[in-house]
Amino acid sequence: MPNYNATNSNGVNYDLTEVVNTSPLPNTYTLVITSPNGIETISGIPLGNVLLTDGGTMTVASDPLAPAFYVVPPGIENVTLNYPAALTNDVVLHIGGEATLNVGASGGSGLTAYVDGGQLDLTSSAGAGLSDAAVNLNNGGGLLVADADALAGATVDFGDGGGRFSADAALAFIDLSSVTFEGYDAKKDEIGFFNLPMGNRLDKYSITTNPDGSQTVVGYVSGPLNMFSFTVADGTFPQGEFDPGLPPGPMGFVGGLDGYSIIVSACFLAGTMVATPDGPVAIEKLKPGDLVSTSDGAVKPVRWLAVQTVSRRFRADPLKVVPIRVLAGALGGGLPARDLFVSPDHALLVDGCLVQAGALVNGTSITRYVQVPQTFLYYHVELDDHSLILVEGVPAETFVDHISRRAFDNWQEAPQAPIAELDRPRVKSWRQLPQPIRDRLTQRAAALAAGDKAA
Repeated sequence: MPNYNATNSNGVNYDLTEVVNTSPLPNTYTLVITSPNGIETISGIPLGNVLLTDGGTMTVASDPLAPAFYVVPPGIENVTLNYPAALTNDVVLHIGGEATLNVGASGGSGLTAYVDGGQLDLTSSAGAGLSDAAVNLNNGGGLLVADADALAGATVDFGDGGGRFSADAALAFIDLSSVTFEGYDAKKDEIGFFNLPMGNRLDKYSITTNPDGSQTVVGYVSGPLNMFSFTVADGTFPQGEFDPGLPPGPMGFVGGLDGYSIIVSACFLAGTMVATPDGPVAIEKLKPGDLVSTSDGAVKPVRWLAVQTVSRRFRADPLKVVPIRVLAGALGGGLPARDLFVSPDHALLVDGCLVQAGALVNGTSITRYVQVPQTFLYYHVELDDHSLILVEGVPAETFVDHISRRAFDNWQEAPQAPIAELDRPRVKSWRQLPQPIRDRLTQRAAALAAGDKAA
C-alpha cells in the first residue's frame, strides 16, 4: 500500500506511513495527525482499515483483543463505512476526508468518531442508532444526520477549533433532547436544521437551565409551538427568551428564518452591526429605503441589500471564500468595536486606502475564519453611490458593480444603475500594503496579545 499525505481545507494534515513488519505479522500504517491543536500519532492500523480511493467502501468491525482504528484521510471523498453489527470492543474512526457511516439494525454502540476538519454523514437502517456512541467535531469538522433518531443516546462533543452539526428534520419539528451536546460554544460552533416545515417562521427562542446544569434551547414558530429543541451540557448562556433577528443575543440564526433551514451559530455576517441615525442595526435587518450613516457624517438610503449563499464544498480552494475575522481592536483606536467578519474581497478604509480584507491577514489578529459552516450567507449594502458605511465602527465600502449583481441570490430585486468607484487607492494583497500600515497592524497584534484592546 502507498504512503499518503494530505491536508484538508480546515488545516488538518494526515500523514500515513506503511510499516513493514516481520513475518508473519502483517504490515500496518502509522498515522500522524497534525492540526492547530497539536500532533497525535496512532500506530498499528491494519492496511485494510484505511480508505485511499474516492468512492470506496469499508466494513467497520471490532477487534476482540484491542480497539480497532479506521481512517478516511483528507482528500478522500464519497466513501461509505458500513457498520452492520454490534461491537465487542471499541472502534475509533478518524475522518479527515468526507465519508458516510451507514449504521445497520444491530450496530451502534461502542463507537468513537473524530471528525478532524472533515465531514461525516450518518444514515441508518430502521431501528438502528448510535446509542452510547461519541462523535467529536474538531477544527471545523461536520456531522450531518439524515435521521435524528439515529443519534438517540449519543454524545456530540464540540472540540478545539469548532464543529458543525446539522440534522434533517424530514419536514417535521425536531427534538434532539436525547442527544447530549458537549462543549458547545456559539462563538465557534454550529447546530443546524434543514427540511423543517416550510412556511413556519422562527418567532423566538428560549434558553433554560436544567437541574443537572445543562441548558435546553427551544425554537418557537408562534406561541408555544416548538420548531426545534436541543440540550447543551454544562451550558453557560443567559436564560430567557430572545428574538432570533435582534442582537445582542447569545445565539445567532443564519439562513432561512422562514423555517426551512436554520443554522444556530455565532452572529458574524448575520448580526454584523451597521451604523444608522437611530443607532446600530444588524445588517440582515436592513431594507431598501432605510437610512445608514457614512464615514463622512452623511446619511444615505439603502438602495438594495444583496444576499449571497456561499458553499465551501466542491471549491478547489475554499479559503478564497471564507470570511476574514478582524479581532476587536485589531485596526487601532478600539476598532472594530466587536470582532468583524467580512468577505476576503470586501474593502475597509485603512489610512486612506481601500484595503481588501484578505490583504490584511496576519495570522494572529486578522485571520481566515475556517470554522465557518459549509454553507453560509454574505450580505452587501448598495447605496446610490460607492460610499463608506460604518460596520462595527469601521469604514467599509458599499456595493460597487465591478462584480455582477447576478452573483447574488436576490439579483432580480437589484437596481441596474451603474455605480462609479471611489477615487481611492485599492490594496488587494499583503505585498501591496504600504509598510506603515503593516507596521501599525503588527504593533496592534502584539498589543492585543498582551491584552490591550483599546489603543
